[in-house]
Amino acid sequence: MINPLYTAHQKIVVGDLKAAEAILASVENADPWELASVRGAYRMRRREFAAAAEEFRLATRYRPMDPTGFYNLGMCLFELGQFREAMAAQRVALTIDPQFAKAWLKLAGNHLCLREFPDAMACYERGIHMDPSDGEIRCGLGTLLLAFEENEQAERQYRMAAEGAPGEPRVLTALGFSL
Repeated sequence: MINPLYTAHQKIVVGDLKAAEAILASVENADPWELASVRGAYRMRRREFAAAAEEFRLATRYRPMDPTGFYNLGMCLFELGQFREAMAAQRVALTIDPQFAKAWLKLAGNHLCLREFPDAMACYERGIHMDPSDGEIRCGLGTLLLAFEENEQAERQYRMAAEGAPGEPRVLTALGFSL
């Protein structure tokens, strides 16, 4: 039998929120961590970040050693403008899994919003160390370098981002601006 929460999550990923909502409403006797995680993803996709954050907080209580719950919580808090709290959530994710490259990316974004540029740079570099092919991390680092007029280094990061994420619109836009 197919797990209905897996199906709901797949519907969320492709943007079929009505189908996901119907599945979530019909789920009974589900793993509470999985249910909170999928509800959080659903709320996040609907841009209901406060509700999503509560679901991810619940998920972290059920599985406190799963870094993805803290990562997702941090993303919601970032969207709510709660950068310090978002950073704390990303740091917990990184304490659990120091090689979680996307958490380094999100931690860098929080540092940027707080104008903590050296810390942002360090986070981007750590994320690249963890996943050298991640175009989004390289693009973020390139944007930071461009802001400090390190144009050649920024262009290098953008080009490497384009190689790691061919066709990614954000990377192509950044590459276009840097040339």
